[in-house]
Amino acid sequence: MSLYLISTLKGKKVFLPKVNVIVPYVWMIGLFMFSTGLMWGGLIGEPRRTNLGMTYTNPANSLYHAQWIPTTLLTLAGGIIMTVAALLFFIVFFGTLFSKKTEEVVLELPVSEAYHDERRIEFFDSFKPWIIMMVVIILIAYIPAIYEVLKNSGPGAPPFLPNNPMPGN
Repeated sequence: MSLYLISTLKGKKVFLPKVNVIVPYVWMIGLFMFSTGLMWGGLIGEPRRTNLGMTYTNPANSLYHAQWIPTTLLTLAGGIIMTVAALLFFIVFFGTLFSKKTEEVVLELPVSEAYHDERRIEFFDSFKPWIIMMVVIILIAYIPAIYEVLKNSGPGAPPFLPNNPMPGN
């Protein structure tokens, strides 16, 4: 949409239109690889927000876990592909922004028409049912987690040392 607005409002043709078409697909492939690596790693116990290269994926470290290497590499590959897609987008965006004006400036936003009149359900026309559903979903998501935190905290909780995320080590 940003490229559409820039090209339309400035009267310019999109710079490298074929590259512009492939950018979302490259981004999507990178995103799938990135999220799959993170999800797979999380399922096998890989910690988040840590420097994996210094500890968990370093064979010289006592906390080394070989099963986390493929997930880390998959995440890395996805991140690199997403970075390439972002760079391609910015090349197209700024190439369009700084190119010469070639067309008349006209802003025509597309308008769609309904194929047929849809039957309305008045109940869903207000915010009340949506807010009720939101509150119910939030309660379903957070009550078990809050319960676990309250159950596992206090005097009977296992000790945790900040420098070692592995309990009992």
